[in-house]
Amino acid sequence: TCNIPICDPTCNPSNGYCASPEMCQCNEGWTGDTCNVPICTGNCNSNGNCVSPEECECNSEWSGDTCNIPICISNCNSNGDCTSPGVCQCSSEWTGDTCDIPVCTSNCNSNGDCTSPGVCQCNNGWSGDTCIVPICNPTCNPSNGYCASSGVCQCYNGWSGDTCNVPVC
Repeated sequence: TCNIPICDPTCNPSNGYCASPEMCQCNEGWTGDTCNVPICTGNCNSNGNCVSPEECECNSEWSGDTCNIPICISNCNSNGDCTSPGVCQCSSEWTGDTCDIPVCTSNCNSNGDCTSPGVCQCNNGWSGDTCIVPICNPTCNPSNGYCASSGVCQCYNGWSGDTCNVPVC
């Protein structure tokens, strides 16, 4: 029994052994004076704790085997990339904190709603891809005037009336 080394404190018997007096020899994946500290490559990217060799327990805002994948609300709605916890980098067709707001040219000219990227749903009285074309109902007489804004006919000289059909004498 005199040739068996003694380590004090005692080495963790599951993770290593006492190789010589006061010196633990750790198994692969373990370190520390008593072989009680697991080793994880990259130290879980400082975004979690190493709980056993090569096994990370990630903080709440991180995921992945090495805690290197940030977590974003609703995964940026699949319309962008999560660049850091809670921060989305949206594709060019989307905006908003979670990339849930579609982008339309000229914001539909404030005459409609952008329902999906590049698609405007025009308000009553407006039409066109970007809701820039006014609608007059009843229609303006095209020979005597034009629809200047939603529901408003602009009459040429010599004409008047709601639809530009009354000659001015």
